[in-house]
Amino acid sequence: APWDQSSVYEPIRLHLDTEFLVLAEKDYGAEVAYLRNDLLPSVKRIWESVLRVYPVRNNIIISSSNCPVSGSFQNTTGIPQADVVIFIAANIRSICGVATEPFVAATSCQYDMYDRPTVGRATVCLEDFDATSSNSVSSLYKLLVHGFAHILGFSHRDYQYYFDPTTG
Repeated sequence: APWDQSSVYEPIRLHLDTEFLVLAEKDYGAEVAYLRNDLLPSVKRIWESVLRVYPVRNNIIISSSNCPVSGSFQNTTGIPQADVVIFIAANIRSICGVATEPFVAATSCQYDMYDRPTVGRATVCLEDFDATSSNSVSSLYKLLVHGFAHILGFSHRDYQYYFDPTTG
């Protein structure tokens, strides 16, 4: 079990898969570039600096029946050196179609044997995002930090899986 005496908490390792952002680059090239090169690395650094976990020891193999997969190796070989894999997409019509301002929809979609989230997905609605506006950037940054929290288990849906390792 990860809470054995020999286990040690370590900074969480997030793997961000941005392959699905390619679909939005044609219409939102500058916004996607800013998201990929500035906002996402900043959000990743925040969570990796404040959250410590028992590290996942093996590759995370992704079940394509529950989560998006951007490459066949992800459901065979898996993702190494990660505690959580997060797929990032932008402007999915069914999610962003009614959004009138920057919006992030995020959730976990796969868990390990201890009910810990190991894979999640975040959809970023870029319709009204302006990378040259500090207010717009700040708003989307806060939305991403909040969305990642949902993926990492800070969600009413996941609270039922919280338990004390000493009592079960």
